[in-house]
Amino acid sequence: MEHFVLLVLLLSCSIAFANESKLYIVHLEARDESLHPDVVTETHHSILGEALGKSRHETKDHIVYSYKHALNGFAAKLTVEQAEKISNYPGVVRINPSRTYKLLTTRSWDYMGVSGDKSKHPFIPSNHSLWEQGKHGKDVIVGLIDSGIWPESESFRDHGMNKAPKRWKGTCQPGQLFNTSNCNRKLIGARYYYKGYLDTIDNSTQFLTLSARDETGHGTHTASTAVGRYVKDVSINGLARGTAAGGAPKARLAVYKVCWGNENQCSGADIVAGIDDAVADGVDILSMSLGGGDEEFYDETAQAALYAIAKGVVVVAAAGNTDFTSIHNTAPWFITVGASSIDRDNTGRVSLASGKTFKGRTLTAHGTRKFCPIVSGAQVKAENSTSADSLLCKEGTLDPMKTKGKIVLCMRGGGIPRVNKSAEVLAAGGSGMILYEDPSQEMELEEDPHVVPAVHVSSSDGLSILSYIISSSCPMAYIYPGRTEYITGRPPAVAAFSSRGPSMVFPSVIKPDITAPGVKIIAAWIGGSRSYNIVSGTSMACPHVTGVVALLKSYHPDWSPAAIHSALVTTAYMSPGFVNATPFDYGAGHLNPYAAAHPGLVYDLDPKEYVERFRICGIVGYCDTFSAVSELNYPSISVPELFESYTVKRTVTNVGDHRSIYRVSVEAPPGIAVTVTPSVLEFTRKRQTKSFEVRFELERKVRTPDLHVHGFIFGSMTWKDHRHTVRSPIAVSYGVKFETPP
Repeated sequence: MEHFVLLVLLLSCSIAFANESKLYIVHLEARDESLHPDVVTETHHSILGEALGKSRHETKDHIVYSYKHALNGFAAKLTVEQAEKISNYPGVVRINPSRTYKLLTTRSWDYMGVSGDKSKHPFIPSNHSLWEQGKHGKDVIVGLIDSGIWPESESFRDHGMNKAPKRWKGTCQPGQLFNTSNCNRKLIGARYYYKGYLDTIDNSTQFLTLSARDETGHGTHTASTAVGRYVKDVSINGLARGTAAGGAPKARLAVYKVCWGNENQCSGADIVAGIDDAVADGVDILSMSLGGGDEEFYDETAQAALYAIAKGVVVVAAAGNTDFTSIHNTAPWFITVGASSIDRDNTGRVSLASGKTFKGRTLTAHGTRKFCPIVSGAQVKAENSTSADSLLCKEGTLDPMKTKGKIVLCMRGGGIPRVNKSAEVLAAGGSGMILYEDPSQEMELEEDPHVVPAVHVSSSDGLSILSYIISSSCPMAYIYPGRTEYITGRPPAVAAFSSRGPSMVFPSVIKPDITAPGVKIIAAWIGGSRSYNIVSGTSMACPHVTGVVALLKSYHPDWSPAAIHSALVTTAYMSPGFVNATPFDYGAGHLNPYAAAHPGLVYDLDPKEYVERFRICGIVGYCDTFSAVSELNYPSISVPELFESYTVKRTVTNVGDHRSIYRVSVEAPPGIAVTVTPSVLEFTRKRQTKSFEVRFELERKVRTPDLHVHGFIFGSMTWKDHRHTVRSPIAVSYGVKFETPP
């Protein structure tokens, strides 16, 4: 009897699972461009109805989104059995479950030379302002796929701006705590998408603000970094004071809110819907500071972005914050951005009564004003707490009677936000906090606006302070007020958190493409006690490139997405801070804005070539992405499976002087012979094209020390005339067979 009951339960669970509906994205063959969008939607209902044997009226309960612009397809709630039926229907290219994505969470523009002040960017040899040449991005329309916007921010004022360009077809969608008056001549459009997200949270909207209003700050921060207006006298607690500005202060902004909740989760179905509308609305650029889980060739956002590119929209995306584990947004049509450091530190110091002083990071402007007793969190634990929890300064773990008036040494970690630790010290009556790194997992020191005088120090310094506390009969310490320091001549370095390549799906392309400032970036924030905030992540690097792309679009309105992509890559500079790093860390190098406006040559590409190559991949259900990508006219070169020899072809377009002669030089990867034919390119007019071949031959067995992860070795190829340098990084995998993930 027991076995029978168990069998019934198992069968019931299996049936329930089979009948449970989930969100799928159905990708159809290319549509007839002449069809009205309403007709396309009708077609989607008809296809679903015929495939499922249901009436058009019944399919209304299934379809969540109908995609009509970025790609031809729809998102629908289906059971596994229904999804299987649709996958076999004529005209269906592919059907995938909707994936979940996450957001990848002043001084920087001077540091990159956009302002033209050479004293503030010693590694970029130019005294010209791209802001002036690019007209501050005037009337370029930037679409932001993110967590929404805080429209009241000073960064989005519209003073001095005219009406939106006539090509703008979008809208300002009203919702909770957001109405049409929140849009203006700067923020010209706002939409929100939540139906896909509801599928992941049991369809409850109870805790959601259903509008384009930003609730986490991420979208507001990235938007103001890309296109924020000039706002004077911005600081964080009086530190890092300066004028806040985006890369393209006169560009227009349209926001598409697709990410929700404190975890900033984003449904693939919602993202595709946002991209679909953005293309129809008329955006020039899409900025996407988000990423998914494991790489897949059939990533729905990459497919939607591909069709946006085909419409002439430039798509910029973040590489991810997972350091060496995986890299996001690696499709060749993305401009994929890694994060680098800048030359500004907000520092704090703590002195012990023994005479030793330690330096760290802080965004707390005030100090303790006098020497105070210092204790470790474990020494002042509450009665119901453990020493381990008290050392982490968890909420409610410090005894107020023991803590009052003392500086508390707390260890980072335990899943507790850093500022929450200082809040616990304040709640217990402490006078200050020293936060030190966990010795078992050392990370970068962070700059935080703590609620008590505080400084963040390394694990070794923290252990030295702990040793002093334990060994001294009357330990005392003094925390100095925080200060802002600019380190003259410090070159950018790749951030530790920035995701690295190679891409397992697209090893024939070097990703990231480029790095840009993404560490300790100050930009606008949501309402409350702080109107500006300092945040790190490739999410912050991505809009830096978006801003520069807007300037390039204004300066070169006739350039294609591929030409802009090429200009950014081939003019990037090799920072002295990239020691012991490879192109899989930094791409072609660090963003060089002014040079990108004057690249000399570009590797151009008709967007339809992307679509045609990868449309075929979708139809057959499998694609050799190695050959598909290597045949693209890409500005970098990656050969992932070199066993004897391999030849790639490239074509460059002259966008520089009418008459020019370029000569090639090659820094060959160790053990590889690289031959470029021809080695000289002579141009007699602008827009003239010239083709060449690059042949790779294995000369000798490569020594193990020369090999990177996955067997890659590196070099570069550079074309030069009298004023332009056009550099392409090279990556070659020596005798390693890659398998494309299914």
